[in-house]
Amino acid sequence: MSTTHPVHTVDRTEYERLQHTGHAGSVEVVQVTAVLEHWREAYPDWSGQHWAFTADEHGVLFLHPLNVTRRRSS
Repeated sequence: MSTTHPVHTVDRTEYERLQHTGHAGSVEVVQVTAVLEHWREAYPDWSGQHWAFTADEHGVLFLHPLNVTRRRSS
């Protein structure tokens, strides 16, 4: 049995900022099927449309699935 993880979510404005700097994008650019299959299994709440680089506590960037909302969350 695999472990599931929460998906990071940003609003459209933040996504566009990340996309502009090359830190996020649409899933079409992730051309490794095994990665997408793993994300679908490990992140069941993922919309399947976006990804982003996220930094750990040491500033190392990792590729992760990302959900994008229409509005800024309160």
